[in-house]
Amino acid sequence: MSAYVDGNNLVIPYSNTNPNDTVVIPFPDTNSANYVGANFAGPIETYAPGIQVSQYITAPSQIALGLANPSAPTALFVQFSDTSQSTLDLTNQNAYAVVNASTVPITLNDSDNALQSIISGVGGMTLYAAGANGAAAFAGGENIVTGGTTGVESWYFDFEGGTNTISAGAGNDTITGSPDTNLMFLGSGNDIVYSEGMDTIVGDTGADTINAVGQALAFNNSASMVFINTNIGSLVGSSTIIGGSGALSVFGGSGEVTVFGGSANNEFMLGGTGNVDALIGGTGSASIFGAGQYNYLASGTTGADTIVSAPSGTSYMFGNPTATDNVFGGQPNAVNATDIVVPVAGVNTIFGGDGSSDTTDVFTAQSSDLIWGDQGVLFVQQGSGTNTVYDSSKFTLFGFVNGQAGGNLDIYDFNPLNAAFTLDGYASGTAANAVSSATVSNGSTTFTLSDNTHVTLEGYTGALTHASFV
Repeated sequence: MSAYVDGNNLVIPYSNTNPNDTVVIPFPDTNSANYVGANFAGPIETYAPGIQVSQYITAPSQIALGLANPSAPTALFVQFSDTSQSTLDLTNQNAYAVVNASTVPITLNDSDNALQSIISGVGGMTLYAAGANGAAAFAGGENIVTGGTTGVESWYFDFEGGTNTISAGAGNDTITGSPDTNLMFLGSGNDIVYSEGMDTIVGDTGADTINAVGQALAFNNSASMVFINTNIGSLVGSSTIIGGSGALSVFGGSGEVTVFGGSANNEFMLGGTGNVDALIGGTGSASIFGAGQYNYLASGTTGADTIVSAPSGTSYMFGNPTATDNVFGGQPNAVNATDIVVPVAGVNTIFGGDGSSDTTDVFTAQSSDLIWGDQGVLFVQQGSGTNTVYDSSKFTLFGFVNGQAGGNLDIYDFNPLNAAFTLDGYASGTAANAVSSATVSNGSTTFTLSDNTHVTLEGYTGALTHASFV
């Protein structure tokens, strides 16, 4: 006799003689009931012919009625309605499956290696899964699950509804959260999580993989975490990930992600293709790639980072004040990408847009940068640092703001046909003075502004004219 789905209900017969003796487990939708039925109905119904398939239990005391240490594994169908009698201890009971149709929350203690399958309805369950390996599905209610501590357990927990709290323990567990709110504490095992709701996920010492379509908040810890933002139909993830001391890899998918890097080196962050991403490095080194329409990409406080803007949309990229960063504006075949780069300080290498329709704006501040113009439109605002710029093949505009206290700018491949200078805050006549005071020496042209900013046009000996100042 097989289990079947009736509407949103999973119906499980428990008698070989009377087909009307069934346990009904309501699920949030038909798909959930079908999914759980496919995974759990078979093991519960597999039993030797001629032997009682199950014992229907309405009170814990009934376990002693012919079920204590049975010679063959037994499937238990329980339906408690009294909260004072709702604890089921299966230690040494040799039960391989439990179907819970109780209307009140129950507590299930499992330290028996025989137990491999659990289906729980909407009443809610507190489960201590300390034995063996198995699978448990929860239709709804408030569920609290604690995994084993020996490291040999390996459970699959499927929460189809309700609000749930799980402490995974030491085993290698797979957890599917409900569309509601779930709190997941991952243990020392290597866990796989499928997050669909507004979940809080806390890593531990295991190597964990998280797939999210909801609004997850994930904390990495001392081991490794791979976070994958994904989508199921119209559900698209929008998640926040906070790194720890372990390795961190984040893939934004088609959603949005906010990532704060940790202290590990070689972190990897790829934003989602949704609207807004914020990827911020930590104290270790990181590779940061934008992908959304609006990207905020920032190096951490220490560590050498590589930052690459999105192939389209707008990217704001902020460098590291104490380390050396590589910043790439625009990717190959990028279309209409706009990049704003603020190196802050430190020594950085910055690459302009690789596509002819890309625009890259670089504000150097106090940093000392090597800037490659590439093929897009490039704007460089000189600060008080020493910067080297290789002119863009399309057009480069160099900006100067009065009062930068002696910055130095070296420009290579200068061509007055596709480059110009703009002055902000300087007295009238500053451009004329720069033109008249320009000198040619050692195959290069040099001029100085009134705030002692020095500009050298490396390898250029042609005339510097008023037309170059806009």
